[in-house]
Amino acid sequence: AAISVLLATLNRKESREEGESGTNALKKKKKKETVLLRPIICICNDLYVPALRPLRQQAFLLAFPQTQPSRLTQRLAEISRFQGMKVDTGTLMALCEKTDNDIRACLNTLQFLHGRGQRQLDQRAVTSVCVGQKDQNKGLFTVWQEIFQLPRTKRKVLSSNRKSVIARIQ
Repeated sequence: AAISVLLATLNRKESREEGESGTNALKKKKKKETVLLRPIICICNDLYVPALRPLRQQAFLLAFPQTQPSRLTQRLAEISRFQGMKVDTGTLMALCEKTDNDIRACLNTLQFLHGRGQRQLDQRAVTSVCVGQKDQNKGLFTVWQEIFQLPRTKRKVLSSNRKSVIARIQ
């Protein structure tokens, strides 16, 4: 639905210009729609999804290459220093590797750790934290199972408690 709205916004100017040429003075007195003069920036991971085809035909496409780990590490070091965190290059490289050089995931992880009060970051903290990882290799049913089903250890505890409750009732 969002793509339809974007296309309607983009095509509004063209349809208004065509309509004005063949209308009388009464229709020109109607409230004029303002045309959006700012660019609309859309970001996607897969440009060739069928749903994006109509938008792709009207868009100016820019492809950005993947960020180099050394450049990302350098920038993250500047941000960490500015925020008062002490982080060595090896730790930041580990963070970049863990997130597949995803800039947003790296920043979110640093923000999360900084928010928890960590002012000095080491590789152990980066490898132990689950923030910043993507679950792209998991299927829909696996994710549902993780969300809606208790882990086995908790299930065993609950089932043993349930048996003792049943024994007491009988």
